[in-house]
Amino acid sequence: MIFGIPFQSFFHKYAKFIIPGLITGPFLIWYGVHFYLKYTLNKVTTTIIANPVDRFIEDRHKKFQKFCESSKDKINQNISDELYDAEEYQKLINRNSQTEIEQQWKSRILFDSTPLGNVIMYYDIYKHAFVYSCDTNISYAVVNACAMKYVEVFLCKDFFKDNQYLPENQLSPFTVMEIEQDKKEKEKEKKKKVKFGINWNDDVFLKGKSMKPNSNEQTIIKQEKEPVFYHNVFRNIGKIYNVAILQKYEIHTKQKAKPMSYKNFKSFLYQEDMNVTKYS
Repeated sequence: MIFGIPFQSFFHKYAKFIIPGLITGPFLIWYGVHFYLKYTLNKVTTTIIANPVDRFIEDRHKKFQKFCESSKDKINQNISDELYDAEEYQKLINRNSQTEIEQQWKSRILFDSTPLGNVIMYYDIYKHAFVYSCDTNISYAVVNACAMKYVEVFLCKDFFKDNQYLPENQLSPFTVMEIEQDKKEKEKEKKKKVKFGINWNDDVFLKGKSMKPNSNEQTIIKQEKEPVFYHNVFRNIGKIYNVAILQKYEIHTKQKAKPMSYKNFKSFLYQEDMNVTKYS
Protein backbone atom coordinates (compact mmCIF):
# COMPACT_ATOMS: atom_id res chain seq x y z
CA MET A 1 0.00 0.00 0.00
CA ILE A 2 1.31 3.46 -1.01
CA PHE A 3 -0.81 6.39 0.16
CA GLY A 4 -3.73 3.97 0.64
CA ILE A 5 -3.38 2.65 -2.94
CA PRO A 6 -2.29 -0.94 -3.71
CA PHE A 7 1.31 -1.08 -4.94
CA GLN A 8 0.46 -2.85 -8.21
CA SER A 9 -2.18 -0.32 -9.21
CA PHE A 10 0.03 2.59 -8.05
CA PHE A 11 2.94 1.34 -10.17
CA HIS A 12 0.75 0.88 -13.27
CA LYS A 13 -0.74 4.33 -12.80
CA TYR A 14 2.55 6.22 -12.35
CA ALA A 15 4.92 3.97 -14.33
CA LYS A 16 5.35 6.61 -17.07
CA PHE A 17 6.88 8.96 -14.48
CA ILE A 18 8.80 6.45 -12.36
CA ILE A 19 10.70 4.60 -15.09
CA PRO A 20 12.13 7.74 -16.86
CA GLY A 21 13.06 9.15 -13.45
CA LEU A 22 14.98 6.01 -12.54
CA ILE A 23 16.89 6.19 -15.83
CA THR A 24 17.66 9.92 -16.02
CA GLY A 25 17.94 10.65 -12.29
CA PRO A 26 21.41 9.19 -11.69
CA PHE A 27 22.66 10.83 -14.89
CA LEU A 28 21.41 14.26 -13.80
CA ILE A 29 22.95 13.82 -10.35
CA TRP A 30 26.30 12.77 -11.88
CA TYR A 31 26.26 15.71 -14.31
CA GLY A 32 25.51 18.19 -11.53
CA VAL A 33 28.29 16.89 -9.30
CA HIS A 34 30.72 16.85 -12.25
CA PHE A 35 29.86 20.44 -13.23
CA TYR A 36 30.22 21.65 -9.63
CA LEU A 37 33.62 20.00 -9.13
CA LYS A 38 34.89 21.24 -12.49
CA TYR A 39 33.88 24.84 -11.71
CA THR A 40 35.38 24.82 -8.21
CA LEU A 41 38.65 23.17 -9.33
CA ASN A 42 39.12 25.67 -12.17
CA LYS A 43 38.55 28.51 -9.74
CA VAL A 44 41.15 27.10 -7.35
CA THR A 45 43.76 26.60 -10.07
CA THR A 46 43.31 30.13 -11.41
CA THR A 47 43.48 31.82 -8.02
CA ILE A 48 45.72 29.67 -5.83
CA ILE A 49 47.81 27.52 -8.18
CA ALA A 50 48.79 30.31 -10.61
CA ASN A 51 51.63 30.05 -13.11
CA PRO A 52 54.82 30.77 -11.10
CA VAL A 53 56.49 32.54 -14.06
CA ASP A 54 53.54 34.88 -14.63
CA ARG A 55 53.29 35.56 -10.91
CA PHE A 56 57.04 36.31 -10.78
CA ILE A 57 56.79 38.81 -13.66
CA GLU A 58 53.67 40.46 -12.22
CA ASP A 59 55.27 40.89 -8.77
CA ARG A 60 58.41 42.41 -10.27
CA HIS A 61 56.32 44.77 -12.40
CA LYS A 62 54.42 46.04 -9.35
CA LYS A 63 57.66 46.65 -7.43
CA PHE A 64 59.16 48.39 -10.46
CA GLN A 65 56.16 50.72 -10.75
CA LYS A 66 56.55 51.71 -7.08
CA PHE A 67 60.27 52.29 -7.64
CA CYS A 68 59.60 54.58 -10.62
CA GLU A 69 57.13 56.60 -8.56
CA SER A 70 59.66 57.12 -5.75
CA SER A 71 62.04 60.08 -5.39
CA LYS A 72 63.48 61.03 -8.80
CA ASP A 73 66.70 62.28 -7.20
CA LYS A 74 67.64 58.80 -6.00
CA ILE A 75 66.49 56.42 -8.73
CA ASN A 76 69.39 57.46 -11.04
CA GLN A 77 72.03 58.65 -8.60
CA ASN A 78 74.60 56.03 -9.69
CA ILE A 79 74.57 57.12 -13.36
CA SER A 80 77.30 59.68 -14.03
CA ASP A 81 76.45 62.84 -15.97
CA GLU A 82 78.86 62.16 -18.83
CA LEU A 83 76.82 59.14 -19.91
CA TYR A 84 73.89 61.44 -20.73
CA ASP A 85 76.08 63.52 -23.08
CA ALA A 86 76.23 62.00 -26.58
CA GLU A 87 79.67 63.43 -27.37
CA GLU A 88 81.23 62.36 -24.08
CA TYR A 89 79.62 58.97 -24.41
CA GLN A 90 81.09 58.57 -27.90
CA LYS A 91 84.53 59.42 -26.53
CA LEU A 92 84.15 56.65 -23.97
CA ILE A 93 83.30 54.16 -26.71
CA ASN A 94 86.29 55.20 -28.85
CA ARG A 95 88.73 54.56 -26.01
CA ASN A 96 90.52 51.24 -26.25
CA SER A 97 91.39 50.89 -22.57
CA GLN A 98 88.79 50.06 -19.94
CA THR A 99 87.64 53.11 -18.03
CA GLU A 100 86.81 53.41 -14.36
CA ILE A 101 83.09 53.78 -15.16
CA GLU A 102 83.08 50.49 -17.06
CA GLN A 103 84.86 48.74 -14.20
CA GLN A 104 82.34 50.15 -11.72
CA TRP A 105 79.35 48.78 -13.62
CA LYS A 106 81.02 45.44 -14.24
CA SER A 107 81.56 45.12 -10.49
CA ARG A 108 77.89 45.89 -9.75
CA ILE A 109 76.65 42.33 -10.10
CA LEU A 110 73.13 41.11 -9.36
CA PHE A 111 72.48 37.56 -8.18
CA ASP A 112 68.82 36.81 -8.85
CA SER A 113 66.61 33.75 -8.47
CA THR A 114 63.80 33.10 -10.97
CA PRO A 115 61.33 30.21 -11.47
CA LEU A 116 63.46 29.15 -14.46
CA GLY A 117 66.83 29.25 -12.70
CA ASN A 118 69.42 31.55 -11.14
CA VAL A 119 70.67 34.60 -13.03
CA ILE A 120 73.86 36.67 -12.72
CA MET A 121 73.61 40.12 -14.31
CA TYR A 122 75.65 43.28 -14.78
CA TYR A 123 75.39 46.28 -17.14
CA ASP A 124 77.62 47.05 -20.13
CA ILE A 125 77.70 50.83 -20.60
CA TYR A 126 79.42 50.60 -24.00
CA LYS A 127 76.69 48.52 -25.61
CA HIS A 128 73.85 49.76 -23.37
CA ALA A 129 73.00 46.13 -22.71
CA PHE A 130 72.26 43.96 -19.69
CA VAL A 131 74.78 41.13 -19.66
CA TYR A 132 73.50 37.99 -17.96
CA SER A 133 74.43 34.40 -17.35
CA CYS A 134 72.05 31.50 -16.69
CA ASP A 135 72.24 27.73 -16.76
CA THR A 136 68.87 27.41 -18.55
CA ASN A 137 67.17 29.16 -21.45
CA ILE A 138 64.89 31.89 -20.12
CA SER A 139 62.47 34.11 -21.98
CA TYR A 140 62.76 37.86 -22.55
CA ALA A 141 59.95 38.52 -20.05
CA VAL A 142 61.80 36.75 -17.22
CA VAL A 143 65.21 38.33 -17.87
CA ASN A 144 63.42 41.67 -18.27
CA ALA A 145 61.98 41.19 -14.77
CA CYS A 146 65.56 40.64 -13.54
CA ALA A 147 66.55 43.93 -15.18
CA MET A 148 63.77 45.64 -13.21
CA LYS A 149 65.37 44.44 -9.99
CA TYR A 150 68.85 45.40 -11.22
CA VAL A 151 67.97 49.06 -11.84
CA GLU A 152 66.18 49.17 -8.50
CA VAL A 153 69.10 47.73 -6.54
CA PHE A 154 71.80 49.83 -8.22
CA LEU A 155 69.67 53.00 -8.66
CA CYS A 156 69.92 53.33 -12.45
CA LYS A 157 66.33 53.46 -13.72
CA ASP A 158 67.26 55.22 -16.99
CA PHE A 159 69.19 52.14 -18.12
CA PHE A 160 65.82 50.37 -18.39
CA LYS A 161 64.54 51.20 -21.92
CA ASP A 162 61.48 48.97 -22.30
CA ASN A 163 58.83 51.71 -22.30
CA GLN A 164 56.04 49.13 -22.28
CA TYR A 165 56.69 48.82 -18.54
CA LEU A 166 57.63 52.44 -17.86
CA PRO A 167 54.95 54.81 -16.51
CA GLU A 168 52.86 56.32 -19.32
CA ASN A 169 55.10 54.60 -21.91
CA GLN A 170 57.73 57.31 -21.44
CA LEU A 171 61.06 56.98 -23.23
CA SER A 172 64.37 56.57 -21.47
CA PRO A 173 66.87 59.43 -22.02
CA PHE A 174 69.25 56.90 -23.57
CA THR A 175 66.54 55.83 -26.02
CA VAL A 176 66.02 59.47 -27.00
CA MET A 177 69.79 59.86 -27.43
CA GLU A 178 69.92 56.83 -29.74
CA ILE A 179 67.00 58.16 -31.81
CA GLU A 180 68.74 61.50 -32.23
CA GLN A 181 71.98 59.76 -33.23
CA ASP A 182 70.10 57.75 -35.88
CA LYS A 183 68.61 60.96 -37.27
CA LYS A 184 72.08 62.53 -37.49
CA GLU A 185 73.43 59.46 -39.30
CA LYS A 186 70.57 59.60 -41.81
CA GLU A 187 71.23 63.29 -42.42
CA LYS A 188 74.90 62.51 -43.09
CA GLU A 189 73.90 59.84 -45.61
CA LYS A 190 71.59 62.30 -47.38
CA LYS A 191 74.38 64.89 -47.59
CA LYS A 192 76.76 62.29 -49.02
CA LYS A 193 74.21 61.35 -51.71
CA VAL A 194 73.76 64.99 -52.64
CA LYS A 195 77.52 65.52 -52.68
CA PHE A 196 78.19 62.58 -55.03
CA GLY A 197 75.07 63.23 -57.14
CA ILE A 198 73.18 60.12 -56.08
CA ASN A 199 69.43 60.51 -56.48
CA TRP A 200 67.30 57.50 -55.59
CA ASN A 201 64.07 59.24 -56.71
CA ASP A 202 64.88 59.24 -60.45
CA ASP A 203 62.50 57.74 -62.96
CA VAL A 204 65.14 55.11 -63.82
CA PHE A 205 63.66 52.95 -61.08
CA LEU A 206 60.22 51.49 -61.60
CA LYS A 207 57.45 52.95 -59.50
CA GLY A 208 54.15 51.38 -58.70
CA LYS A 209 50.83 53.04 -59.30
CA SER A 210 50.24 55.65 -56.62
CA MET A 211 47.18 54.98 -54.54
CA LYS A 212 46.30 58.05 -52.48
CA PRO A 213 43.83 57.27 -49.71
CA ASN A 214 41.06 59.70 -49.05
CA SER A 215 40.69 61.64 -45.80
CA ASN A 216 38.53 58.95 -44.16
CA GLU A 217 41.10 56.25 -44.92
CA GLN A 218 43.90 58.44 -43.52
CA THR A 219 42.08 58.88 -40.22
CA ILE A 220 41.51 55.11 -40.01
CA ILE A 221 45.22 54.46 -40.64
CA LYS A 222 46.21 56.93 -37.91
CA GLN A 223 43.83 55.33 -35.45
CA GLU A 224 45.13 51.84 -36.24
CA LYS A 225 48.76 52.82 -35.57
CA GLU A 226 49.99 51.25 -32.36
CA PRO A 227 52.39 53.00 -29.98
CA VAL A 228 56.06 52.30 -30.62
CA PHE A 229 57.71 50.16 -27.93
CA TYR A 230 61.45 49.92 -27.41
CA HIS A 231 63.00 46.88 -25.77
CA ASN A 232 65.97 46.35 -23.53
CA VAL A 233 69.09 44.78 -25.00
CA PHE A 234 70.29 41.58 -23.33
CA ARG A 235 73.50 39.68 -23.97
CA ASN A 236 73.85 36.09 -22.81
CA ILE A 237 77.42 35.08 -21.92
CA GLY A 238 76.71 31.41 -21.23
CA LYS A 239 76.61 29.27 -18.14
CA ILE A 240 77.11 30.57 -14.63
CA TYR A 241 80.28 28.56 -14.04
CA ASN A 242 81.97 30.48 -16.89
CA VAL A 243 81.48 33.83 -15.13
CA ALA A 244 84.53 35.23 -13.32
CA ILE A 245 83.08 36.82 -10.19
CA LEU A 246 86.38 38.02 -8.75
CA GLN A 247 87.80 41.15 -10.38
CA LYS A 248 91.45 41.10 -11.45
CA TYR A 249 93.61 44.05 -10.52
CA GLU A 250 97.20 44.68 -11.57
CA ILE A 251 99.56 44.88 -8.61
CA HIS A 252 102.62 46.98 -9.38
CA THR A 253 105.73 45.74 -7.55
CA LYS A 254 109.26 47.10 -7.49
CA GLN A 255 111.54 45.54 -10.05
CA LYS A 256 114.11 43.26 -8.47
CA ALA A 257 117.78 43.94 -9.22
CA LYS A 258 119.22 41.56 -11.76
CA PRO A 259 122.03 39.33 -10.43
CA MET A 260 125.56 40.58 -11.31
CA SER A 261 128.22 38.23 -12.58
CA TYR A 262 131.59 37.95 -10.82
CA LYS A 263 133.36 39.47 -13.83
CA ASN A 264 131.15 42.55 -13.78
CA PHE A 265 131.50 42.78 -10.01
CA LYS A 266 135.32 42.85 -10.28
CA SER A 267 135.21 45.49 -13.00
CA PHE A 268 132.83 47.55 -10.85
CA LEU A 269 135.25 47.40 -7.89
CA TYR A 270 138.19 48.29 -10.15
CA GLN A 271 136.29 51.33 -11.46
CA GLU A 272 135.52 52.44 -7.92
CA ASP A 273 139.21 52.16 -6.92
CA MET A 274 140.26 54.21 -9.95
CA ASN A 275 137.80 56.97 -9.01
CA VAL A 276 139.06 57.05 -5.44
CA THR A 277 142.74 57.34 -6.48
CA LYS A 278 141.87 59.98 -9.09
CA TYR A 279 140.28 62.39 -6.60
CA SER A 280 142.55 61.63 -3.63
